Amino acid sequence: MEVVMTNQETRKIIVAGPSREQLFDALRLRHEGRKISFTVEPMILQTNPQFKVKGEVFDAFIESIQVEDGSGNSWNLVLNMLGKRHRVYFNTLSRTGTLYVVPLLR
Repeated sequence: MEVVMTNQETRKIIVAGPSREQLFDALRLRHEGRKISFTVEPMILQTNPQFKVKGEVFDAFIESIQVEDGSGNSWNLVLNMLGKRHRVYFNTLSRTGTLYVVPLLR
């Protein structure tokens, strides 16, 4: 996998995402059009102190999942959003991570 890097690589912080089961189901059922949703900063607003965090939400197809550290909770992902591939680090225990906005080459 070759990564396109620029001096201005943009990262977005993922503040809410899928469970491990949802992540793997999205990969397994990709042929059925299964997508997963992630919520990213920068527009975090706490509208309800009980649990609601609002941010920019996006849906994506999972193209690949790679073990990051062997914990069973940390993953390196390749997502397809609007026909472009992006890399993501994601932790299914905390359901947080980092989206790297610079697209990957095919």
